[in-house]
Amino acid sequence: MKIEYKNTKIFTEKELQRLFLSVKWESGNYPDKLVRAMQNSTLLYVKIMPSDPKTITFYERYGFQQYDNYSAMVLKNM
Repeated sequence: MKIEYKNTKIFTEKELQRLFLSVKWESGNYPDKLVRAMQNSTLLYVKIMPSDPKTITFYERYGFQQYDNYSAMVLKNM
């Protein structure tokens, strides 16, 4: 399966807030700051990312794993 990476920043404040709160990250309580941070971020390789619990199986296909002591998916053995 081919993985395609895109450098897009298309999201709403509510979408970011829902995502970050779905994994109980405190930053979800500050959606205006999340938007500014994401809009001003640079492209980087993501090792740890918040993942909506409904989409975990999608990330597991690409090597991410859910651990009891993390609220995000973690990519191990890069």
